[in-house]
Amino acid sequence: MAQPLLNGVIDPLESELTRLENENQMLRRDLALAQEASRISMREAGELRRAVTGLRQILTPLRNGILAIFGEMDAIGDPTNGTTPQANDRVRQLWEEWKRKLPGNQANFIDALLTHGELSAAQLRVCMKCANQTVYDTAVKLNRLGLLGNAGKGRYKLKEL
Repeated sequence: MAQPLLNGVIDPLESELTRLENENQMLRRDLALAQEASRISMREAGELRRAVTGLRQILTPLRNGILAIFGEMDAIGDPTNGTTPQANDRVRQLWEEWKRKLPGNQANFIDALLTHGELSAAQLRVCMKCANQTVYDTAVKLNRLGLLGNAGKGRYKLKEL
């Protein structure tokens, strides 16, 4: 009986076993590298969370102070256009009456403009949670009633009361 190695014949099972062992070693190496990268990422994420928490603690008093300042400024009114809180309250009441008279989309349209000021049709669509055509139809109805001002550039605004 001839010996396979002396005759140049290599056992195919032995060759496959060697290939699988090499592949297993490479996969284990790749896994170890991925695990290390994951540990580094987790550590960095923890450091970032701590940094953001520290910034939040430092900046919260400043943020609260600025909000308080703007609240006081809103209570005073806007001296550039001559409005006072009382005038704003009166105008707001007039618009609330219109909203009661015109429920549904028209009231939502008015409310969106009261809340955000001038808006485009796309912005109104988002605020009103409706289709573009609904925005256009509602604008036509409010314009016929003389409730919309000229904002230009495809934007809508309420008429000055």
